[in-house]
Amino acid sequence: MKTNKQEQIKALKDIKRIVSKCENKRVYADVTHVSASGMSRNIKFAAITKKGDYRPLTWYIAKALGYNLQQDGTIKVYGCGMDMIFNTL
Repeated sequence: MKTNKQEQIKALKDIKRIVSKCENKRVYADVTHVSASGMSRNIKFAAITKKGDYRPLTWYIAKALGYNLQQDGTIKVYGCGMDMIFNTL
């Protein structure tokens, strides 16, 4: 996903706006797939608002970081030997 600096800044502001409306300001992650070699993972991110509404964040995070969004709506993150969810956030 090609993004320019303005789009990245807007995506970051959107993430902060959404997370600020969430209880405990938590972001939830779901690792949907790990490659056989363990060198990549597909991850989805979301937040739950104080009203209990599910707010997906994967698209915003992909836009902010310039990652490609996969067909299944996840972000493919490469690397091993560390917490890839923490690294992405």
